[in-house]
Amino acid sequence: MKTIAIDIRPLIADIGGVPEYTRHVISRMVRNYPEYFYIFFLNSFHGVHNEDFFSAKNCMKVFFRCPSKIFNMSLMSCGLPHIDTLIQKRIRRRIDLFFAPNIDFFSFSGTVPTVVTFHDLTFDIYAECFSKKQRLWHRMVNPRRIFHTATRCIAVSERTKRDMVYAYGTDEKKICVIPLGIDDIFFKNIPLTLQKDNMHAMPQDYILALGARDKRKNALHVIRAYADAQKKEPRMTHWKLCILGGSDPLPELRSAVKQQGISESVFFLDSVSADMRRVLFSHARVFVYPSLYEGFGLPPLEAMACGTPVISAAHSSLSEISGEGSYCVDPYRTSSLSRALIDCAIDERIRARYIEKGHACVQKFSWDTSAKKTHELFESVMTAYTYDNRH
Repeated sequence: MKTIAIDIRPLIADIGGVPEYTRHVISRMVRNYPEYFYIFFLNSFHGVHNEDFFSAKNCMKVFFRCPSKIFNMSLMSCGLPHIDTLIQKRIRRRIDLFFAPNIDFFSFSGTVPTVVTFHDLTFDIYAECFSKKQRLWHRMVNPRRIFHTATRCIAVSERTKRDMVYAYGTDEKKICVIPLGIDDIFFKNIPLTLQKDNMHAMPQDYILALGARDKRKNALHVIRAYADAQKKEPRMTHWKLCILGGSDPLPELRSAVKQQGISESVFFLDSVSADMRRVLFSHARVFVYPSLYEGFGLPPLEAMACGTPVISAAHSSLSEISGEGSYCVDPYRTSSLSRALIDCAIDERIRARYIEKGHACVQKFSWDTSAKKTHELFESVMTAYTYDNRH
């Protein structure tokens, strides 16, 4: 039985694209490929939420509680401890592969093949969207070094792969593109009790967006376009604008809402679980996502699966992943986005067209398929590594 060690530090964040990717890929790997023995590596003083796959018979947790700052500084400055060696000493058996679902502080002995997933290159392309502390973290993690030392890398889209080749200057054969999937719950009908429990504080009719605390999501432009749409089409005042990502938004968003005179029409909401997102997507008149850059772009697909028309930016990975099913706009032009809002909120023919196109688009994405392709990559890496060592 081959032993796969998996870094579950991405689960510390709990909510977000990377922890969801980590959770879904691991759960399906454990369920669909029981011929592996899985080791879950974590170094965290606070731990993570208990996951169903932790209790599977072919799994073991290897948790350390060294303060993260000390652990990460040691990895960065001394290159020690080697994480693969640390795990092997604890479990007293050899691991055949180490899988990292996201970049982080790493150091390895070089005796175990490694696979690392890159979700995007936002820090390199839109560094201005991050705080000084976040940019410092990125420099210390050093994605370029991780890329060059990993045996193989996973990119979540062709766009991310191209960005990696451009930024890190390497043979693209090292990169395997494995798209993400969509949680099954987004395809299911919502129980009435779940709707009532979660919608009591929401306006009855609304347009949904993301990015209350993330400049890259372009919520500032959404606010301006929403105000412009109300001026052009009085019927647009029927729908409020709800922006997820933080009830305490970026100051420029509050200022823009006040400046546009739409304070009574805009609501900022905290980040929510997948269950709650399903409720919000299903009740939204439109989901608007003119993000400036995405490595994949999962929210538009989730909204499409819920039967909601989607407006997205016509660039980065969004045109690749969800472009066929969404109303694509120039994310920098207010007139383009306000026209799209009016069309998707009011014109029933356009709404029906994009609901149908969205339904067709999401059929291409499955977490089972993502896990299958990941399993195939693991097998090829371990086979090649064994062959190279014998010759």
